[in-house]
Amino acid sequence: MLIESGEGTLDEEQCRALLAGGGTGRLGTTAGGLPVIVPVDFAVLGGDVVFRVAPSAAVRPMPVEAVVAFEVDARATDGTGDWSVLAIGRARCVTDPAERAIADAGVPSCWAPAPGAHYVRIRTEVLTGRRIVTP
Repeated sequence: MLIESGEGTLDEEQCRALLAGGGTGRLGTTAGGLPVIVPVDFAVLGGDVVFRVAPSAAVRPMPVEAVVAFEVDARATDGTGDWSVLAIGRARCVTDPAERAIADAGVPSCWAPAPGAHYVRIRTEVLTGRRIVTP
């Protein structure tokens, strides 16, 4: 579902294509009732954002099916314009061994690799993005 429209708005296909590039994004969640935003290296697997976190990370423990926000953006140097994509959805820890094996092959290491790292998968329910072209 796309929630914005107007000049500079990216459609869902464009948002998904930009997300698919992976890289570093920001996870927005809550801890102890307070907002927390943490950078994570991520990949897109099966259309979902997936990232690895250390056991001591601010997102651990994550409630089952926690609603989170995930944002990624880039500054364009080729004249196509800066862009930002925001995905909102339900996150869950990946526990299935087969799913973990797929994540092992496709998800970059977490910022602070440590034994016991685990994966989080976000099923996107709301997707929005925009491109800003400056003269």
